[in-house]
Amino acid sequence: MEVDVIKVVTKGDRNPYQQPDLKSAFTEDIERLLLEGKVDAAVHSLKDVPTELDDSFLIASTPERADPRDTFVSKSGKRLEELDPTPRIGTSSLRRIIQIKHLRPDAEIVQLHGNVDTRLNRYMSTGLDGIVVAAAGLHRLGLSSEITQYFDPDVITPAPCQGIIAVETRKDMSEVIKMFERIEEKHVRIEAESERAFASRLGGGCKIPAGVLVQRNAEGVKITGFLASRHRIVRDSISCSVSKSIERAAELAEKLTHLVESNIG
Repeated sequence: MEVDVIKVVTKGDRNPYQQPDLKSAFTEDIERLLLEGKVDAAVHSLKDVPTELDDSFLIASTPERADPRDTFVSKSGKRLEELDPTPRIGTSSLRRIIQIKHLRPDAEIVQLHGNVDTRLNRYMSTGLDGIVVAAAGLHRLGLSSEITQYFDPDVITPAPCQGIIAVETRKDMSEVIKMFERIEEKHVRIEAESERAFASRLGGGCKIPAGVLVQRNAEGVKITGFLASRHRIVRDSISCSVSKSIERAAELAEKLTHLVESNIG
């Protein structure tokens, strides 16, 4: 099969040093090409895709998932908890900032925007003690050797659908849909739909400091969720059957919302 790869510089890419204001910052420019018939399929990081798709589109495939965890990269080789007092840590993610500050209240957070390459280059040229980035990005760039520490999801819970690639196309493109179904991984689809159900129940916005991860276990799946407000951090996990995963993920989001807004615990 011959495939033409059309590189698209999205709104999120055009402003690498600013936090995108819209959840669709990395997708709308590519979706426009889909609507115009200039491309047959779009490849996204699913965590950048809004939980509500335009009626014209669908996710045709969710291939094998990369490592969903967050990682710590440190030039000194020290783990986050081993750093000297008042370490300077680079990240722009509110979700990561809150969880890092919970682990290291003395940490100074330095805003670090852009793709993985941009963040790594800026980190190497500054006096930061470390940065927090997704394992998936480093693995896919062949930079696994840069990783100092992997964070357990019960310590730093990743963003919904972190590490999942989504192939998006138009609903009327049956042959394209059929083609991409060949690289579909059913268990990844369940993880994706469950984590997106969690995000959707919270509002789906990229500025909400929340995380969720669905992992297979002996009972079916384990769902770990994280949510924070200005005054409170809550994290909880549940296990359930695969068939209940989407429903229970949404319920977990409701539970965490209630805990954040109440005085329980």
